[in-house]
Amino acid sequence: MREAVRLALLTTHVHTEAVDAAFVQAKAVATLARVTSVRDFDSASVLEQLHDFAHTDAMKKKLGDVIIACRKNWSAKVVLNRLCTPNRFGRHFQIRAVDAVACGLWTFAKFGHDPERCICETVELGGDTDTVGAMAGALVGALHGTPWLPLRWYMNIENENDVGRDRIVSVASRLAQLDLRSVD
Repeated sequence: MREAVRLALLTTHVHTEAVDAAFVQAKAVATLARVTSVRDFDSASVLEQLHDFAHTDAMKKKLGDVIIACRKNWSAKVVLNRLCTPNRFGRHFQIRAVDAVACGLWTFAKFGHDPERCICETVELGGDTDTVGAMAGALVGALHGTPWLPLRWYMNIENENDVGRDRIVSVASRLAQLDLRSVD
């Protein structure tokens, strides 16, 4: 899986930490997709597993901070101060992949039992909201599937001439049926 992630990122992210962060995100999605009982799901054990799978010191440190943040019930402000590396876009803008993945995992660990709230809380963190929100969405989607999705989230998406909502639903359905074991 790590090599598949690395190859998928070749055109956009080649830094070792970015590849590791993407692997951790992919491993989280794969792990969550295999959960058989949402009610019995334990985010702390998943975070511990992900920490063990991370290769870079930066990703391990961020995951360690997420684990501590969950144990100590840190506020969003404290989490952002700890997880985000200040940069030209702002103190809490998740420009580094390890920061973005850590923020998505934190909101998932804290709010993943309520998918809609999880995504809203993730976006409310600010920063790179579309990226981190998509990461949290992938996590809750892997755990909960799609039945929880509110109609208001997608019924107003433009939908004309083979672009828009119907096309997105069609592509998503085909992706959900993709058997990655058959891909070389």
